[in-house]
Amino acid sequence: MKLSEAIRLGAMLHRQNFGNFARYHDARGRWCSGSDPDRRVVATCALGAAHEAGLTNFVAVDMVLGMSRCPACIWEGRVTALVIHLNDRHRWTRELIADWVETIEGLRRADDGTTDVADARSPVPVSVGGGDRE
Repeated sequence: MKLSEAIRLGAMLHRQNFGNFARYHDARGRWCSGSDPDRRVVATCALGAAHEAGLTNFVAVDMVLGMSRCPACIWEGRVTALVIHLNDRHRWTRELIADWVETIEGLRRADDGTTDVADARSPVPVSVGGGDRE
């Protein structure tokens, strides 16, 4: 599953969360820690949404997608770190983040014809769009 697909799928499950991978409630509907055995997820950030959709190997995602530049500012980093950055710093919707990730995935395929982690080569820097988006 591609990261963009996983973000979109997971975004359908819970509302968006900022500043934490996920927000949990206990059986009584009160906030609780992620270690509470009776917890249920009620909100996720963009990366948390991808995790909820079943994408768990973010190291492999970074190996395939590599490094990039934030489309809203000058910050550079791994694509998964930028997903968190766009969610928390710029407060982009998870759907908009997934759209941006899809452009990176397309550039990666165009670069070497593969998205297979075993065939991953050097990172692809890219700059897409600009400005804060709501």
